[in-house]
Amino acid sequence: MHYVISLEHQVKNPELAAQFFIDTLGFYQTGKDGYPFFLENGSLSVNLVQGESHDLTLTLQCSDVEKDCLVLLKDPDVHLLQEITQTDHRIHCALQCNHGIRLILNKILNEDDLDILLPLPSSLAWDEKTDLNIRRILRMVPLGFRKSARQRITDKAEYDSVEQGSLMVNESLAMQTMVAITPAFQIRALMEVMNDEGIDSSLYIDASSIED
Repeated sequence: MHYVISLEHQVKNPELAAQFFIDTLGFYQTGKDGYPFFLENGSLSVNLVQGESHDLTLTLQCSDVEKDCLVLLKDPDVHLLQEITQTDHRIHCALQCNHGIRLILNKILNEDDLDILLPLPSSLAWDEKTDLNIRRILRMVPLGFRKSARQRITDKAEYDSVEQGSLMVNESLAMQTMVAITPAFQIRALMEVMNDEGIDSSLYIDASSIED
């Protein structure tokens, strides 16, 4: 089953609370029939109703917690509740606002933020240096596509290795695979990254064939 879900938040003054949601949090007022203070922002709907104020905690996913925190604190109705804190995999802070609203600013740290190289999803043995080089080269792939690229190069390199009668993926085969799965417009960048990693890209890429 699929439901469209909205939050109902009781406040003493729905009109003032609605203005806060609009001015500070980027909501817009839709005013559905019977719900004059129904607000949306594209990902969340909130219905403000008059009553005794209750606490409402909203978690805001941020790309830059510190920057967003400073912007929100410019509003006189927003106060710092918890300093910016970094744990193993997230950065977060808490803000207290009027109308019983608490904001948690949150950023989940990715592999680039943490400066780590995730392992290849391998099922065969890989030459240790080759494994490291491929994981380092994969950092050139945009984060949103990196997981699928990691899977593709692993699957193809291991398949081709077995086809050639080996249960160990070596550097030559891995680099040939990396070139094969890389879009044409990224080949020059791949060549530069390979050279930076101490790999002779000319063994795998014909520089004269690369289009500018």
